[in-house]
Amino acid sequence: MKKYIVGIGIAVAALGLGATVAFATVNPVTAATGGEAISIDTTSASGGSNTFTTPITGPVITEASVGDIGAGTYVLTLPAGWVFDTGATVTIGLNGGTDIDASSTATVGSNTLTFGVLTPSSGASAVLTFNGIAVKPTGTATSTGNMLISSDDGGSIVGVDGSTNFGTFGTVPGALTSITVSPDGNTITADQTQLFAAEGFDQFANSRGDVTGGTTFTVSSGSMFGSFTGATFQPASTSPSITVHGAHADTAGDDAAITVTPGVATTVAITTQPANTNGTVDNPLQQQPIIHVTDQFNNDVADGTAVTASVVSGTGPALRNTATTTLGAGVATFTTLGTTLGAGVATFTTLGYNKAAEPFTLKFSSNSNDSDTSDTVSALIYGVPHHLAYDVQPSNVRVNTAITPAVKVSIRDQYDNTRTGQNGTGVSVYAVTPQGKKISVSGGGSTTISGVATFSSIMLNQPGGYVLGAHTFGLSDILSVPFNVAPATKGKK
Repeated sequence: MKKYIVGIGIAVAALGLGATVAFATVNPVTAATGGEAISIDTTSASGGSNTFTTPITGPVITEASVGDIGAGTYVLTLPAGWVFDTGATVTIGLNGGTDIDASSTATVGSNTLTFGVLTPSSGASAVLTFNGIAVKPTGTATSTGNMLISSDDGGSIVGVDGSTNFGTFGTVPGALTSITVSPDGNTITADQTQLFAAEGFDQFANSRGDVTGGTTFTVSSGSMFGSFTGATFQPASTSPSITVHGAHADTAGDDAAITVTPGVATTVAITTQPANTNGTVDNPLQQQPIIHVTDQFNNDVADGTAVTASVVSGTGPALRNTATTTLGAGVATFTTLGTTLGAGVATFTTLGYNKAAEPFTLKFSSNSNDSDTSDTVSALIYGVPHHLAYDVQPSNVRVNTAITPAVKVSIRDQYDNTRTGQNGTGVSVYAVTPQGKKISVSGGGSTTISGVATFSSIMLNQPGGYVLGAHTFGLSDILSVPFNVAPATKGKK
């Protein structure tokens, strides 16, 4: 059964002082030194040098009082993962209390040192000093532990128990043999930089910590895409795969990958101008624009970057289907809405202008950046007939008097452009009472000139409130604003 003596406090009454004084037992052990930071490269495991570390100094046991080291057999045990040099001679210096009867050498086992005390000191306090200890690690992972003491036959030392440290033994990483470069697999945009780091490792993969300061970083593939200042990578252009190499002293080094994608759009250029020759407002522009969008380093922007068209000169807003997104090589082509063609080019065929008979110019915007103004697009022709509209509404009048100014009705396309080339089309008007009854009017027929029918002699012979209806073949009738027909002036028929 193992037995230890634990230091205890002793209360002594100081005569005449009326107080109690407590004394604590002092730890008598000076732990061994020299084993706290031993390279893991000395391990007996495969790949290690299998080397014992010497000298280990101590430990030393110093009695506070005569006889503190009791009779018995004592065993010093290394922490797990350590062994003693069994071929070494470990001596024990017996100083001070020369009358102590104790071993002058220790028995060295694989991980134990055994010594004995037959008779405690009696004349003076003894000091036991261990010399010649040699140790080596047996594992490959770094670790730390304490050498402890035990006794199986009742031996005890005042102030010492099974947790008393007789020496700390620890391993530290071995020589640098490899590094790991990080991050690996990051994606950045061309307007960012990437800071790399390097961590060092020994032959057993124990980390030696940050070794960035001693590492040289280069671009080993895709070198045209960027360069390093220290550990900071600055892209020069985009690339889906750049290999970064880190080298430190004589290590094999390590590679990491980085992907550089385009930055935000900064430049918008028209590479194919919008154009039209004798096209109508009903149709998209005959030549659709192609827009090239790049970042500040002239890299084509990423897929999905929005591009929007707007009117610079012209009476607009009269554009339709004005937005698209870039795909593939950063090119936005206004061709077929919702269709991708070729190498991922976004296309529209529906970019159009709704105003007839006027030339116009456009610009294209992305990420708050505008292109130059486009070339002037020739005026478009009006579209097919779509509806009637009053150019001049009827005004109040007296019975049997022509409405002035003359009522005018135009034929227009779907975008409300007057069909200025339409001549000779018959248009008629009629009156409608509040009860919905249609009434013929005098002067209610006309034909269009430049798309407009003029009614200069419309008269009604009954007073009341009316609206005018306008009609032409193939289009829906339209109603005018209400107007009043007053009775004739007294004395006149």
